[in-house]
Amino acid sequence: MAPRVGGLDMAETIGVLAYDAPSVLISSVSLFQLLDSLSNFVAPAFFTALVLGVTTRLLTKRRTGARRFWTQTGINFVAGVVVLVAGLVIYGRDGVMWTYAVLVLVCGTGQWLLAGATRR
Repeated sequence: MAPRVGGLDMAETIGVLAYDAPSVLISSVSLFQLLDSLSNFVAPAFFTALVLGVTTRLLTKRRTGARRFWTQTGINFVAGVVVLVAGLVIYGRDGVMWTYAVLVLVCGTGQWLLAGATRR
């Protein structure tokens, strides 16, 4: 006799789980929840770009970069979002520490180039 789980045998349990799976996978998400998830996803890129832009302006004596503060921050933000999306695609989930390490490396290198490091 087949083992019983919750009053059903294994074949019936697998059938119930397979039947209920699509209703679990397809859920309704409100616009607020979607915007909240997206803003939490891109927040590391935004704050990394913002901190790099502010510290570059505070720590450099002369304005070596040809670009403005918001332009530098925007370019670093876009580069950071690309890194986060690549990390999501490669690892299959968000929040992997290697992704954040590459985010800092890419944004730091981008800020270094935007600040005019190659013109010195």
